Amino acid sequence: MAGVNRWVGMGLALVLAAGCAPGDEQPAPGGMREFEASLEGLEQLAREFPPVDGAPLRWPQDHAAHPGQFTESWLVAGLLRDQSGGRHGFQLLLQRVALWSAEAERASAWAAEAAWYGRFVLEQPGAPQLAADRLSRDALGLAGTTEAPVAAWLEDWRIELQPESGTLTVRAQSDTGGMELRLALPPAPPAPLAAEARRGYWWPGLEGTGAIRHGETVLEVRGTALLERWWGRAPPAGSGQLALARVWLLDATGGAVRCEQLRRRGGGGTPLGSCTEYPSGREITAVPAPAGDEGVAGAPPLRWRLDWPGGGGDFAWEPLARPGDPGPEWSGLLVPEAAGVAAGRWGLLALSNFGAP
Repeated sequence: MAGVNRWVGMGLALVLAAGCAPGDEQPAPGGMREFEASLEGLEQLAREFPPVDGAPLRWPQDHAAHPGQFTESWLVAGLLRDQSGGRHGFQLLLQRVALWSAEAERASAWAAEAAWYGRFVLEQPGAPQLAADRLSRDALGLAGTTEAPVAAWLEDWRIELQPESGTLTVRAQSDTGGMELRLALPPAPPAPLAAEARRGYWWPGLEGTGAIRHGETVLEVRGTALLERWWGRAPPAGSGQLALARVWLLDATGGAVRCEQLRRRGGGGTPLGSCTEYPSGREITAVPAPAGDEGVAGAPPLRWRLDWPGGGGDFAWEPLARPGDPGPEWSGLLVPEAAGVAAGRWGLLALSNFGAP
């Protein structure tokens, strides 16, 4: 499930969460018109929630759930190395979307206040991405959050913070792979983020160890990761005639830059972009630009170039794994294309609403 299909699934969950068990009779989902109507219903629901406040970032309180918000997400991604030096990328996204703007009494144990979407990705150089998606509800222990410990989970996928010990644990399993990591939080605090109708923070420089599984092979690994957290009432990133590209690039010493580029869907017009450096928080004048794929009609740009001193200069970044056939929404790890660049540098690319108009 990728791109708009994720949000269509959330819209259909409005029906599924109305208080019926899986065995109860359900209306057929119908064709694309019904799917689009479900998505429009979600966008209308988002407007029923209060706007996010401008309170300063609170840490670690803001890592916990924000149940009064329409949607919120937790994303952890990183680059790991096994004992032989092999590289392994991962992503784990957990996202909650409210199904109601006010509490209602529903008798069924399957009734839910929110739908949950999860995506777990494992990557190796030159190999296809191994991705798994889940969609569930916060009923009968299927998904949810806890405050002690501070955690978000979807079935056996879990992102848990232990602020006392300064660690973040990440666990996920699928048919094709799995991982369990223990990451140490960096000494510098997270950097706040603010956008229209949402707020959050990002935090690069997490370091840790653990185990990763590809098929039946389990490897001990160590590496670095980033955490990004959002909450608010914003609709899906990238909608209508606009496409959004987000790029995170990390250097070998704990520094990082986070960039966004908003462009017309299909690549036309002059894109708008901005970059913020970590941990300084300053905006940098250089912004990323696609380094290829521009001449292919409807092809999303998967190679990017940025002249960022902290990243080692001007060169292109390319996907770590084989991207396959990217749809309107795609995400994957980036590594420097040039030979001889420091091994600790890596990045993450997330595309929303790309493709031909």
